[in-house]
Amino acid sequence: MSWNIGEKKIVKLMKNGRVAFQQQKGRYNRGLSLSKDAFLKMEDVSITPATRIELEPNVWLINYGQCIQLVKYCLTKDQKRCDGGIFFFTPKEWMMFWNKTQQQIQNSFADDAQVSLS
Repeated sequence: MSWNIGEKKIVKLMKNGRVAFQQQKGRYNRGLSLSKDAFLKMEDVSITPATRIELEPNVWLINYGQCIQLVKYCLTKDQKRCDGGIFFFTPKEWMMFWNKTQQQIQNSFADDAQVSLS
């Protein structure tokens, strides 16, 4: 399942249960994914500017005022490649995501749980 939330921006519910936030930059998709538990920790950060919520280790949901970002920081001291990522929401995209898409994804989690119990 996937939901369009803005120009060249989608949120996907992946088969492994993770939620991917992707935006197309040039020919490539950029972004990050969250576990179900991390996704369920999300809160409406649009209410208070400068709100920061750690969803997973090194993964933050941050309100910067003009935009809301999901950021996966990449920390390495040995200069090896690491997997970081970033996803930007405009205020309008965030409100659409928070008021509609987020609830639909939670409903999909509940539907999957019911199917696995059957």
